Amino acid sequence: MSQIKYDEDFKKNIAALRQVGKTQNELSKDYGVSLSAIYRWIKLYSEVKLDDDTILSEKQILKR
Repeated sequence: MSQIKYDEDFKKNIAALRQVGKTQNELSKDYGVSLSAIYRWIKLYSEVKLDDDTILSEKQILKR
């Protein structure tokens, strides 16, 4: 069984939908993506506001 590759924009969109209120279960059902992938994408792409009002994703923070 081959693994489906999703592009970064798709992953970011899933994370953004979670931030505006969609549940992980809804996203999994609607887009046919595993819950584990969704949790991982949320962790990587959800945005965090820093003290200086800079907004970064965890992926950007890890690159610093």
